[in-house]
Amino acid sequence: MLAQGFRPAQVDADVELTEDLEVIDETLYISDDDANYRTEIFTHVFKTLTSERSFRGWQPVALGARPTSVSTFATDGRVGYSVAWVYDSPTTRPTLGWQLKAGQSAAELSTLLADPGMRPISLASRRRAGASEYAVILVPTQIPTSWSASVHLSSSSLSAEIADRWQAGFYPFRITAEDGDATHVNVLWARRPPGISVQARVNLTDATFADEDGLWRTRGYHLETVDSYVQAGESRRAAVWVRYQPYLRWEGTEFTPDDVNYGTKYEMFHDQALRVLGDLTDVACADGQACPTGTNCYSCPPDVPCLHDEVCAGADFGEYTRPSATLHIFEGSSLVLNRAYTFAPAVYPDTPLNASMGTASVSKSLTATAVVREMKVQGLSLNTTFAGRIGVVPTYFLNAPLVPTGTLSVRVRDVLNNRGGFAGVTKTLKSYVDHALIVAAGATAPVDGEELFEYVFAPPPDGHVNLGTMQDDTYWQPEWFKQDRTMGTMRYSNAGYSLVGELVRVQSGVAYEEYVTSKLLAPLGLEDRVYAYPGPRVRSRGPTRALIGKYLIDARHPYNVASPNPPQPVQPAVGLAANPVELWRPYMGPDEPRAPTRATTLYGGNFHLGGAPLAAGGWWADGEALGRLIRSISRTETLLPQDAAAWMWHPVLWNFNHAQASGWAYVHGWYVRGNWVGWMGGDLGAVALVVHNRMYDITVVFLANGRDSPSNFINPLMASPNLVQGFSEIGKVWPCLPDPSFGPNFTGCKLPVAAVY
Repeated sequence: MLAQGFRPAQVDADVELTEDLEVIDETLYISDDDANYRTEIFTHVFKTLTSERSFRGWQPVALGARPTSVSTFATDGRVGYSVAWVYDSPTTRPTLGWQLKAGQSAAELSTLLADPGMRPISLASRRRAGASEYAVILVPTQIPTSWSASVHLSSSSLSAEIADRWQAGFYPFRITAEDGDATHVNVLWARRPPGISVQARVNLTDATFADEDGLWRTRGYHLETVDSYVQAGESRRAAVWVRYQPYLRWEGTEFTPDDVNYGTKYEMFHDQALRVLGDLTDVACADGQACPTGTNCYSCPPDVPCLHDEVCAGADFGEYTRPSATLHIFEGSSLVLNRAYTFAPAVYPDTPLNASMGTASVSKSLTATAVVREMKVQGLSLNTTFAGRIGVVPTYFLNAPLVPTGTLSVRVRDVLNNRGGFAGVTKTLKSYVDHALIVAAGATAPVDGEELFEYVFAPPPDGHVNLGTMQDDTYWQPEWFKQDRTMGTMRYSNAGYSLVGELVRVQSGVAYEEYVTSKLLAPLGLEDRVYAYPGPRVRSRGPTRALIGKYLIDARHPYNVASPNPPQPVQPAVGLAANPVELWRPYMGPDEPRAPTRATTLYGGNFHLGGAPLAAGGWWADGEALGRLIRSISRTETLLPQDAAAWMWHPVLWNFNHAQASGWAYVHGWYVRGNWVGWMGGDLGAVALVVHNRMYDITVVFLANGRDSPSNFINPLMASPNLVQGFSEIGKVWPCLPDPSFGPNFTGCKLPVAAVY
């Protein structure tokens, strides 16, 4: 977990000691800005209480670390504790005069807590020889009335205790059950500051905890504390979620209220950013105010005592909150608006105006541009057969068995249009999701585009094209291609674009990443602002801010630095050389960790970017760089001739069968709607929209690190009543016009109907 960008917010270790030390981890891990600091967890085991109490040999202390959380245990005649350490940057945090005390009796703990100059930030206890013993971390305080503690509290009294403290203005920020006697808990209380909203729950089963957790995460809360305890012989959970208000704010370009340009041109995009980020104002139900449409006053689950700030619940915030976003608007080459949006700014640092974010399938638009450019350089038509250009022997791939005419073959343009017969109807090719299969064939992990290319196109019988109908690891089938060419079916694009990116390498002799960087980015000075996925580059570029407040309770404990998946010898497939395999790489994080699922796969090394190598989903960029890039490609000859670039948006190629962005035509890796051309990408942790209007020279870029479809940002602004052109918010300002570069047969935006705005 530490290597994947999480920090332990509340250490909870179930320790057993027979012949070996066994640790079952129940720690609460959280991903936030602290995840960018080095964090370590140490477990100390002692033969005697005296040695435990006197021990001061904490290795991290000499390197400037401080303790943040502690748990304690007694097992098999031994005692000990686990403690989490964080290496804070001295330039951002002052040195704290902390204390770590272990093996304390109830009386000794009482004395420690009575010190008006110190306050506890972590408290744990264990039951041994009929008495409770405590471990505590204390830090200095100047406000002794800002905290309180409930020690060795009966679990049956927890609900009433929360109610009493709640009325006194406190909320529980740490709840920990006693090791060896889970019928008792320890609670640390903090005075509720202005601008915080709290949800506290007790008596939760695993199922009700999961339900509550899902609800409050989608409303912008993060899990502050959780632990299991025993009440009336049954295992239950207590949990607290918090959210800081205002939980969404923005900064950046300001306009005066009477600025006509802002009100007519730009404000709609800002308002839409707030909508998709989930800026619904909570209403105090207790005051009798009405909730917004689609919501109602929250009611607690049956048999679950809960105290909370009375809010409306039920609004559709999406599966994940979108903690940060940026908006860039250009008129011509001038950046006229740049705003950054931040979730929970009291906890997370402000989003930079040019924050770099994942672009997901926007990467495909860069790949398509590179392919079109290189085909132009080579003097080749996009109708050239794909198999011929990549050097695959046509006797077993993309040849005569293709029906209906027997002469069809997959062209480069077919792959760019997602109509080349690649990827199965389930969208989940076995090896594309589980890269261990490719690694077993001699690749490294994470798999890059060239290794995937070799895996798919290896000579028979090892290659993974045309292996038979509907095999779960077949990348191409004649049946799929028949549907694509005769019925206009469009495939899920990741597999095809992962492979067509290697066409650039085969044609130019330059590796795909180097080609895009040198031919598309460097001429505009963007080579350091649009770059490949940052995991392997975190050492050189430095960690990016983790602006997402998710968490993970995990069954694996990262107490040691040994790889959980050590290198293993592999047997190479025919034609492929064996390489050392390491499925887990410490340097893969932290960089924008996404939780709960993403961190275990995205940076754990099992696979990355949804299985997508760089050409299909791995480029990162800031909004200004993307805006300048799409405008240059769409309007200038700097990167490639306009007669070649036009084939990425020409109306004769418009295909509205692309379900990923309803209302938009799909051409060669680009989206088109009337005068607007665009790039779109969406995945867990990436929402990217880059659109340019060719007639008005307007560019809009919206990036967010959440989960959504980018068309959900732009489509509502293009909605026209009764499909009448010029009545949408965008159409009133920039009505669709005939594009003279498309010739006399294209009369504007009334046909096809989906282009009306």
